[in-house]
Amino acid sequence: MAVQFERAKQEDHNELIDLANYVFSHSSSPTDFPTLLPKLYKKEYGFADQHYVAREDGKIRAAVGSYPMSMNVQDQTLKVKGIGMVCVHPYSRSTGYMKNVMKMAMDDMRKDDIDFSCLGGQRQRYQYYGFDVCGQSVKFLLDKKNVEHVYGKDFEAVFTFTPFTENEAEVKQALVWYESGPVSVVREPERFLDILRNWTCQVWRICKNDMFVGYLTASSKGEEINELVLDGHLMEGVDQVLASWMTQKHIKEVRYAVPVYEQKQLMALMPICEFHKLEMPEQFCILRFDRVVQAFLQLKAGYENLPNGFLVLDIADRQKIEIVVKDGQVTAAISEKPANLHLPYMLALSLLFGITGTYIQSAQLAQCELGPAGFDAKGTQIFRQWFPLPLFFSKSDAV
Repeated sequence: MAVQFERAKQEDHNELIDLANYVFSHSSSPTDFPTLLPKLYKKEYGFADQHYVAREDGKIRAAVGSYPMSMNVQDQTLKVKGIGMVCVHPYSRSTGYMKNVMKMAMDDMRKDDIDFSCLGGQRQRYQYYGFDVCGQSVKFLLDKKNVEHVYGKDFEAVFTFTPFTENEAEVKQALVWYESGPVSVVREPERFLDILRNWTCQVWRICKNDMFVGYLTASSKGEEINELVLDGHLMEGVDQVLASWMTQKHIKEVRYAVPVYEQKQLMALMPICEFHKLEMPEQFCILRFDRVVQAFLQLKAGYENLPNGFLVLDIADRQKIEIVVKDGQVTAAISEKPANLHLPYMLALSLLFGITGTYIQSAQLAQCELGPAGFDAKGTQIFRQWFPLPLFFSKSDAV
């Protein structure tokens, strides 16, 4: 039997879809990838060659998709790759095929100077490749009783909702509103609605006084809101958007995850929702700590008063980076200076980007080796105020 490991070709599209549909339908529930993720698996988008495959006698028996994206964090652009469609034919399990194709994908990320990668899946399986759960979002639940007590039993919807159609002007406007946020992934206009339809979501226009003011994406029953974007000056009214949505759709409760840097939304929802909880939205692998830390620490400096200072962190198997904050301006760069701390890679993910932060940070820092520059009480205080960072990846962009 001849086995080859290589990049897929565009003409492999149908075979890749057939393999993934069979594997995921066989292991869980009926799956159709072009319906589940139209932004990637519509044939006209041409993403087949973004897959790494194992072939047995010419037939694809394992695949990993590695999809390039660009993320704008204020004025900085980060290079991202999302990992998806990880599958092995049931008859080819325990062959090591997945390890080989994942290694190919990760090796190419390093060659391409990718800043970070993200995926979903069983945690320990992907820790071998440098991924772990981290990032921060706040998951809210708003129920019917909250709406009745806050707005009254006779609350009438302030906002109205209609299905989003292929209206070029409205798609363009929605994209402008989306890109005006502090963090956005580059979305091509021709793929914008298919990106929003990710994970079988429905896309809805939001109107106020018959004026188009935003959009939201929701699960088929409307109880899970995956993305909500409004004309900027209306963002503090997100609570009334959700209350109007529940009222118009006759829904008893909705759940909605908000990145922690969306301060207006957090302030609007925290006083009225039944509960909220911190969550880690994704599994991340950080390849360039210098660029990712600079982008998200600068973002945090926009809504938190960060103390001036500098730290040199030596992150095992990645980089040694010097981080400087001065009067709200952040720089992070690869450095040869003596380190304050040596951080094991997985612990660095948790300390710099996790949600445990202030709860077990002291215990985690105690597991780090002191560097020759030392790490005194002032350094500890600076670390606690700088970290964790507000890393987030929208479900609409997830693969």
